[in-house]
Amino acid sequence: AMELAKQGQALAREGKFEEALAAYRKAIALSPELYEAHLGAGATLDLEGNYDEARRHLARAIELAPAAQKERALRTMAVSYAFTGSGKDAEKFEKQAFDARVAAGDFAGAGEVADELARIYLEAGDPADAYTWYQRGHEAAYRKTDLSEADRDLWDFRWEHAQARIAARR
Repeated sequence: AMELAKQGQALAREGKFEEALAAYRKAIALSPELYEAHLGAGATLDLEGNYDEARRHLARAIELAPAAQKERALRTMAVSYAFTGSGKDAEKFEKQAFDARVAAGDFAGAGEVADELARIYLEAGDPADAYTWYQRGHEAAYRKTDLSEADRDLWDFRWEHAQARIAARR
């Protein structure tokens, strides 16, 4: 089953979505608890625009994900909601990833997750929530105690750039 899931990943990377889905479905038939097959099927179905079925697989992937892969599954589900312009639904999953990074002391990583959610909100036409999450990302990154001057400059640039994009959208 894992070999089929790997084949599905390779086929999806080549843009052969129908073949990838067939491989993922075979993997799931052989091993219904295989996280990688559900995650791959969900991501591929999203690319085909089959969001309801995609989210069923992604929800299953979140349930089955080993701790080290949970964030990936959560963020993939958030992107699924980004495809349909639903920032609030995406936030339910991105916030879990953000909170986990903060709890682990990975403040720069939390900032990146927050910025990802902010971009989803901006693309969904919600500049107010985009602003909130860009700001939260900037503040999270600044909580890193050993933030270098170069990293500080980068995070400041990201924040300023985000504010400019929000202003342009408004």
